[in-house]
Amino acid sequence: MTGSRRETIRVCKDGCFYMRMTPFLFICVFFLIVVLMVCAALGLHLLFDRTTFGDSPVSGTEEAPPVSHRVVIDAGHGGEDGGAPGPDGTCEKEYTLPISRNTADFLTVLGYEVTMTRTEDCMMSDGGAGTRKMQDMRHRLATARTCGDALFVSVHLNRFPQADCRGLQVYYSSNNGESRRLAYCIQEGAVSALQPDNHRVPKAAGSSIYLLDRLDTPAVLVECGFLSNPDEAAMLRRAEYRQELAFVMSCAVAQYAASDQNADTAS
Repeated sequence: MTGSRRETIRVCKDGCFYMRMTPFLFICVFFLIVVLMVCAALGLHLLFDRTTFGDSPVSGTEEAPPVSHRVVIDAGHGGEDGGAPGPDGTCEKEYTLPISRNTADFLTVLGYEVTMTRTEDCMMSDGGAGTRKMQDMRHRLATARTCGDALFVSVHLNRFPQADCRGLQVYYSSNNGESRRLAYCIQEGAVSALQPDNHRVPKAAGSSIYLLDRLDTPAVLVECGFLSNPDEAAMLRRAEYRQELAFVMSCAVAQYAASDQNADTAS
């Protein structure tokens, strides 16, 4: 039987069935197993605590603060602000919105309350003074702040004069110590599932990254790849690859939240 190497095939061999999975399906199954293992470990720990001590907190201790199940997804650029251009004429904004929508969909399925700073191809405005770009940034900041302790994930794409530069890169806010841990969850998830040759490490954001410089909650900016790299630009044009990026980020957020809850309950 012939066909594309990416298609899913069910084969009968010695009376047994097995499946050749697409890369995206493999990623979904792998990360689902990881998330379920983390959640199972958390559930067993909580069960042990309740069985040993009852449902009430142990005398002399305080309940751990709840982990936020709210996430703000920020689709970079939009409208007349196209962002970084690709060699084929496509703009950054054409990819950040679908990746952000996919990420929001995955997180919603996982039980998170998700807010997007924009859902259409447009620039936002807070009605104040300044350039359209500054009004847009202030509007995104205000949207994030109305969501309280929500995690903040801004989705962007990179560009560099040297076309051989490639790979996902995460920046994190220095205003909250948890930002770094969230950044590492996303970076390591991308390396494990999509980019084994990516040796980048998360970087602290400077004051030039407006939103990360002003947010106090765990906040990261994810450069999902380089439009200036022909191979990576070709992958980003594929809807399936954009879904894979979104799935990796969603599972990384779930891993971050689950490990945070484990740390709280263990203390």
